Amino acid sequence: MPDAWKNDVDYLRTEAYKRGLSVTHKQAYDFVSQVAVSVDSGIDLQSARIKAFNNLLGTATEQAIDDRHIVLFVQNIPEDTHRAELQNFVDTALKRLLIFRSGRVSKVEILTLRDKQTLELEFHGLVYVDSKVAGLKAIEKLHLSRFKKRIVTVREFKLRSIKNDNRDLAHPSAPYVRQKRLGDRRRGAQVELLNDITQFFDNPATR
Repeated sequence: MPDAWKNDVDYLRTEAYKRGLSVTHKQAYDFVSQVAVSVDSGIDLQSARIKAFNNLLGTATEQAIDDRHIVLFVQNIPEDTHRAELQNFVDTALKRLLIFRSGRVSKVEILTLRDKQTLELEFHGLVYVDSKVAGLKAIEKLHLSRFKKRIVTVREFKLRSIKNDNRDLAHPSAPYVRQKRLGDRRRGAQVELLNDITQFFDNPATR
């Protein structure tokens, strides 16, 4: 194998390894071929490698990332909830899952929703976990458990996208129809998302 090809394959395997992906012989061959074609057309080597990698493993990378991460939705939490309290709530469940090496909270957000009709406020937590397997097990432990003297619902949070709306995939819609669907999703037409005000709760001096 020429040194140039070997370097290309080493690049492919290194980048795939970082993303938890494996590389087949066919993918390696296709990668080297695509890089060579791009370089011959005047593209620099690094850009050619990035382009070939995305062509061959881009979709798999997105799927692998999705499979490794999860967001927990903690519904109707008390309004004075600290982000640290939510993190500890989920961390406690994760630490009991000793069979999993991963399973750490990487980020916590608190959403404030206001009902447009009643003007009542709702508070919900989004807890990002770096292991989907551990996160799903944590949901089993935390769902309908007590958080700050309140029984909470915990489930996986999935951000709906217009890109995977089956209605639109089957029958492409006009832009204004697509926008309406975005607004109508679940309770989207009834509630509005306010600014994240948890920084006030996180600092006792601002209460």
